[in-house]
Amino acid sequence: MLTFSRLPITEPILWTQFSAVLLILLSAFYVPAALNPNRYRLVAWLAVGARLAGVVFFIGFQPREYNLFGYFDFVFFVPEVLLLIALTRSEARRSTQAGASAALGRAQ
Repeated sequence: MLTFSRLPITEPILWTQFSAVLLILLSAFYVPAALNPNRYRLVAWLAVGARLAGVVFFIGFQPREYNLFGYFDFVFFVPEVLLLIALTRSEARRSTQAGASAALGRAQ
């Protein structure tokens, strides 16, 4: 992947390989939130936060040749955060409507 992206080979290569393993593990933690974001709301927010952390890390703290990784994370971060905010708002509206319906039912 380093050769494909024209990035310098790291020495020792172990740290690049270890980063790849951590990235795979991080991706596995996205699955519960992707399948049921209402039940795993905290995990969903942490997954979105991890994307933002990648943006900050690569764009803010790495040499220019690595900024592309931050832009890649940013492309995923924006729709993820917008969709999660929309989901949170719709869930709050649904909860408020359910509470109002229950209160109306008790009043009758």
